[in-house]
Amino acid sequence: MTAWEEEALASHVRLITGPVVAFFDVNGTLVYRDPIHGPEDYPGEYVCEALRTFAERGGIPVLSTGRSRVGITRLLDGVPFRGYVSMDGAYVVLDEAVIVD
Repeated sequence: MTAWEEEALASHVRLITGPVVAFFDVNGTLVYRDPIHGPEDYPGEYVCEALRTFAERGGIPVLSTGRSRVGITRLLDGVPFRGYVSMDGAYVVLDEAVIVD
């Protein structure tokens, strides 16, 4: 164990040893809702870049939304999500495998 790991354990910091799975909502989280022009349907470049960086570093980004598959097609095509939870959990996909239908 390294000195850093020993210090982290001594200070009660949890060390993450596996991949981190993060679930992201669409409306008001990834996608900006302009008070004048209404909601956007795609996140800004800085959000896309943050998600790409998270994925490149081993994270597993998953989209979580009440929208149907049709309502998230553009997001799934342009952002590196490994999966999605759609229709409030009624349809779930991870790595192109349907988990819940």
